[in-house]
Amino acid sequence: MSLLDDARLWTRVTDEVFDPELRGLIAAALTDMRRTGVREHLLEPGALYPLAKQAVMLYVKAMFGYDNSESTKFMQAYHQTVADLLNSAANMCADEDDNSEAEGFALLIDDELSRMGS
Repeated sequence: MSLLDDARLWTRVTDEVFDPELRGLIAAALTDMRRTGVREHLLEPGALYPLAKQAVMLYVKAMFGYDNSESTKFMQAYHQTVADLLNSAANMCADEDDNSEAEGFALLIDDELSRMGS
């Protein structure tokens, strides 16, 4: 199922007339997550990390339409989900092309475990 299909489900839209707005909101959510530091490998089309997909849908739900009384609630949930994603191990590890950050993270964990053991 595509992000657009998921966005239609989340917003309970069956008519394609809203597709341009939904596509724009999906793009805005992905751009916002990149801007805040979510790694690109978690946002790849077709292989979107589940927590990132959840964040996109929350953003769409918050921003869709004009008369959305629950917009604030969904936007708060979006921000919390992005914060969780930023703090996840999946986001802290580097892309496959660059292992230096992941190796550094592993060394920090090993160092911390060594200190706890002594």
